[in-house]
Amino acid sequence: MKIDINANSLRRLVRLLRNLADELEEICDVNKASKSKTFTERLTVVPDDESGIKEVVAYYLKIHPTRTRYANNLKSKHSDYKLIKKRLKQGYKVEELKAAILSNSREEFWVRQGLHGIDHIMKKDSNLEKFIENSKGKKNAASGYSPGSEDFSGDSKDFGH
Repeated sequence: MKIDINANSLRRLVRLLRNLADELEEICDVNKASKSKTFTERLTVVPDDESGIKEVVAYYLKIHPTRTRYANNLKSKHSDYKLIKKRLKQGYKVEELKAAILSNSREEFWVRQGLHGIDHIMKKDSNLEKFIENSKGKKNAASGYSPGSEDFSGDSKDFGH
């Protein structure tokens, strides 16, 4: 049986495993774990805290100030609200989501198409991971031309010029 795993899914899995390892280490450490909480309460990965969601929405409105009407309609039952909450529960940090929003607002394709909605940024795993990676200044093979290594190019340095 062959299983295909893309790099973005693997990165997300590693992030979740790191978060889980940190949580389990905290639970096992008697000094850090609260004795008053039950085991299942301590095992909860992300508390149901709305401050992170509000911070992401506030940043989104800072980057896209023309969408103020959008903020008034963003309640707990709104799909974008649920999407932000889902991403935070999956282990993404508020700063990563804010970096993805900023990266989306700067990339030429997304600007030209006017695709700046929360769903455009966070719905697809590949888009979200790409925005986060691009915000860190990392470029991958899909984002631009790379001449390759010296070993690979050999004596063909003038190729394509």
